[in-house]
Parts: sequence; C-alpha cells; structure tokens
Amino acid sequence: IHYPNVFSKMFCGLKSGIPLNGEPYDLDAARRPYYGWSANTPEHPCRGDCGVECWMRDTDPGHCCKTHEHHPYCYGCWRCIFRRQLQKAKDVGGCMLQLEELGGLGDGQVVEREMARLVAV
Repeated sequence: IHYPNVFSKMFCGLKSGIPLNGEPYDLDAARRPYYGWSANTPEHPCRGDCGVECWMRDTDPGHCCKTHEHHPYCYGCWRCIFRRQLQKAKDVGGCMLQLEELGGLGDGQVVEREMARLVAV
C-alpha cells in the first residue's frame, strides 16, 4: 500500500530559492503550506517519468544523500515514487483504489488517476 499525502508530496517541480530553514515557501490553493515544491497542479508535465529520486541533491550543493539512506526516497518526486508503486501493483496483478469525496478529486488525485491510466493498472 502506498498513499502519498500533503506532507510527502515533494516533487521535481521545484521553485528556486527554497528555504532550508523549515519555513513554508507559500500556501497552496487550499491554504496549506508547502515546503520547497511548486504547487501540486495537474498542469505540471511530470507524470512520474522524471526519475528524480532526491530533489534535495539539486537544490543544496552540500547535500549528501547518504544522510537519508534509511529512507532513500524521502526527498524523491512523489509522482516518480507513486508511478513506481503503480508499476509494482500492475506487475503482480494489483490495482489502484481511489476514493472520491463529494467535492471531487483533488489536483494530486487527478495526476494519480492519469498516471494509473498511463501505466494501465
């Protein structure tokens, strides 16, 4: 089971000038803070095929990925990680289950649904 959430949805669509002090970069449309990644919208072209396993490596020249070996994808593009999980599910005959609330799908869910169609799971 894999379920990205607002706290783990960092991705390859980084904005420049990322604060490394833990302060929110900005607020998304739902007024939730996001930390160093662009707003998570379906318009961003990444569909999990970016291969970004550590965006921190690209934003902090002094970053060493060995500092998070215990959780290798903690700075990974959520779309890349999610697509990898979709492929794993497909490989063993699994499926993707997605719940839709009364307000409809959120932006991230729209991207997840599109990736599931691309992977054909």
